[in-house]
Amino acid sequence: MAEFGLRLVICLAWVTLFVQSFEIFQNLIPNGNKVPNPCANGSSIYEPVGHKSSNKEKASKETLNRFGQDFNATGKNWTVTLCKMDSDGDGKSNGVELGDPNCKWVNDRNSTLLPPTGHPGICEPSSSKCASNHTC
Repeated sequence: MAEFGLRLVICLAWVTLFVQSFEIFQNLIPNGNKVPNPCANGSSIYEPVGHKSSNKEKASKETLNRFGQDFNATGKNWTVTLCKMDSDGDGKSNGVELGDPNCKWVNDRNSTLLPPTGHPGICEPSSSKCASNHTC
């Protein structure tokens, strides 16, 4: 019984860490908690923004999308360079898609943001040529 209890505690700790990790990264990019899910026609939020899958359980096991790779390359920092990049190749900069078109957002400041217009790691619309890199 003690072994089961220990396994349960470890499992709950892992799940808590896993769920909180998406929130931590969301706070490091503009509108990170408001990125529309292109696989649901924008009717829901795409929480694991840097991952290929919007499903949290799958996202933890899957590779990063191009935006996630670029974000990692900056040391997990929102930089002017990352803002100006077009990680998903859809012709819109990451900053435009995340509501920071002028690349002025700074974490922990009351920066003015526009609403997000798309997902920086998934080419939109799904009929685009670059969308072949992602399947919903």
